Amino acid sequence: MSETVTTYTRAGLFTTADVPVPLAGVSVVADIVNLCARVTVTQRFVNREATPLEAVYLFPLDEGAAVCGFEALIDGTLVVGASMEREAAFAQYDDAMQEGHGAYLLDEERPDMFQASVGNLPPGKEALLKITYVSELGVQDGALRFVVPTTISPRYAPGVDRVGVGRSDEQTLNPPREWRVPYGLNLTVNLAMSGAIGRIESPSHPIAMAVTDGRTTVTLAAEEVALDRDLVLTVAAAGLDAPCAWIEKDQTGATAVAVSYVPTLPADPRPAEVVFVVDESGSMQGSSIEQVRNALQLCLRSMIAGCRFNIVSFGSKFEALFPESRPYDESSLAAAARFVSDMTAERGGTEILPALASVLTQPTVPELSRQVVVLTDGQVSNTDAVLEVAKAHATTARVFTAGPQRWRRRGRGRSHLGSC
Repeated sequence: MSETVTTYTRAGLFTTADVPVPLAGVSVVADIVNLCARVTVTQRFVNREATPLEAVYLFPLDEGAAVCGFEALIDGTLVVGASMEREAAFAQYDDAMQEGHGAYLLDEERPDMFQASVGNLPPGKEALLKITYVSELGVQDGALRFVVPTTISPRYAPGVDRVGVGRSDEQTLNPPREWRVPYGLNLTVNLAMSGAIGRIESPSHPIAMAVTDGRTTVTLAAEEVALDRDLVLTVAAAGLDAPCAWIEKDQTGATAVAVSYVPTLPADPRPAEVVFVVDESGSMQGSSIEQVRNALQLCLRSMIAGCRFNIVSFGSKFEALFPESRPYDESSLAAAARFVSDMTAERGGTEILPALASVLTQPTVPELSRQVVVLTDGQVSNTDAVLEVAKAHATTARVFTAGPQRWRRRGRGRSHLGSC
């Protein structure tokens, strides 16, 4: 189901003047079985205006999620969505709007951003939109990690993404942002683990737990919470690292097999060429640049003899500490430590593509593998171009990304789950 509409309203949020809007609530129900999650997001819309309205809502989903269901319940009538080619969905949506019928559309703007369009919602009527998706969960420090994205970071757009016919990528990916919204998040997570659960924690929110018939249900300690950070839940259970296979049949009798295992990779103490690509753009102001400086100082002191390294900082322009990678010794370490200590968040925009391309196209050091570590808290509109550059050099470099934990960053002008 696809295609965006060209007209944005400010429906979906309260403005600073307290103008009423139709999105009244967001509910998330997740069923987790070992390393698999099935999540249903329900948004309740109410048209309190005197005329039919069209609202467009941009909301985040886990990047690895696969949407498998889209339903709308309007005035007691259930409408089930069907997958269509993007242009065909756009045409059908427009036709329904022009004829005065209700229209509901779900579109993937990016792998981690979806847009729901609600068209011609009658005055005084309520609509429930249900989006269901599935995803596989990762294991970190012996515990699975489940994340419910609730915020969308503003994305820096380079010049090429600010122009074009119709809405540019900058406009599409950076909808109007409000500082507060009149609704919160209601969450229920049902856990069915093969092994005994040893620990359940949330570093982002206070949670409550209940055990019924051997199954554990996790809810938020508060009845409803603000959408100011991603929700993170970690669950430690016996046997998470054991290879497993599940076999299921669908309604047609077709069989599907899911196999999961957590690899144990040995440490590799061999010397390498390490290049740190560091964001000093304006979005790094505050605690972000401080965290990056601390992380870099730790990384610099963790390298081993025989390594070569360099640091490239970027904003609107980029700058390298050394003309080329230098051997890791006391002299280069001291120069790098001073360089890191002087880092600020005053270099302008997040122009990551030229900096990363410059690093990856440099001649490699014989007999040393190249490891590129990108440190940034920002998001950009030209993600596809950045990934293409990394893929083009996959045989000569490994690229890693790191940044401040998203749930710690609050109130930085983000769009909220369901905001327009």
